[in-house]
Amino acid sequence: MRISQKDVAASLILAEESGRGHGPTKKMVRVSAETRLKVLEAAARLGYLPRATPRSFTLGQDKTLVYIRPPARRDDSSSWISQVEEERQQAIQNSLIEAACNQGFTIKVRICERAADIPRWLQSAKVDGVFLGMGGLELAGMGRTKFPVISLCGKSLPSGDSVMVNQEEVVSQAVEHLQKNGHERIALLASCRGNDAVATRVFAFKDCAGAFGIHACEDFLGCHDAEEFAGSFCAMDPSGGRPTAIIAEEALALRIIRELGGLGLSVPEDLSVVGIGNSAAAAFSAPPLTSVDLRHDEIGRAAVNQMIDRLNKRSDAFMKISLSPQLQIRESVASQDLAKNHPAQGTHHPKTNRK
Repeated sequence: MRISQKDVAASLILAEESGRGHGPTKKMVRVSAETRLKVLEAAARLGYLPRATPRSFTLGQDKTLVYIRPPARRDDSSSWISQVEEERQQAIQNSLIEAACNQGFTIKVRICERAADIPRWLQSAKVDGVFLGMGGLELAGMGRTKFPVISLCGKSLPSGDSVMVNQEEVVSQAVEHLQKNGHERIALLASCRGNDAVATRVFAFKDCAGAFGIHACEDFLGCHDAEEFAGSFCAMDPSGGRPTAIIAEEALALRIIRELGGLGLSVPEDLSVVGIGNSAAAAFSAPPLTSVDLRHDEIGRAAVNQMIDRLNKRSDAFMKISLSPQLQIRESVASQDLAKNHPAQGTHHPKTNRK
């Protein structure tokens, strides 16, 4: 098909009307108002809606951002902790790339094997802003003197901004939902040493005991294995000694559901489960897993917006941006009325009943 000058003119008119025109003036195509109106009416009739330009394209143009993240742990891929961390890093990375590109930036991802190597590299790197997806970096003063630095790893920086999910709310939203469904004995599985987010959850969980009037079962705080949990759970007294609900990282929660099923127990009749993460797997598990969404996609967008503010020098004070999580209610939590009407199970031994 041969493209005429009229076709080109019509395309430029639509580009101008969507905010994509270039040059000192917006109206670059010299046509009458009547012709311009006819083009816009035809576009509306055909359902053509040109994509608008990112609002900060001028700022992002010719500026390079870098996301520094740890490598995926392939040596212990069976570890649920490794899987959770890699999913988090990948989700944040994807949202950062999308948000940065939409604003006209060039963004690079640098995988860091050793945190100690990064400050030296940053001193010589030609970048305009840095997102940190890992802790252990001594960057005090660098963000102030050279380029903005924003932490996305759950830790605040002495000389930079941070964007993170409110970990206290992660726990309180889960506990409140369980408490509303009549659960009084709730356990948090939080075995992940050296993780600041998990440590914050443990403190929040203990505070929730008083705030919501529940019994915080602390026997499982150090549990990180689904088989270990199932064995201990079955050995406890079903009539009042063991928890009626648990909160755990999503990968571990899904494995526990599967492990309990192999022992003749069912979720949520024998145990209600709330996951932390809300990945795609949560919606397709059996039963679908109630989970706290950590909003990794929002972290990337919020971080890029904060980087724009930094590059525009809108504030001298360093910011700690805390995003609220969102509880996604599905079918892995039952009211205690249903649990009480369900025959008590859990007398099986995990070794003798495993297929």
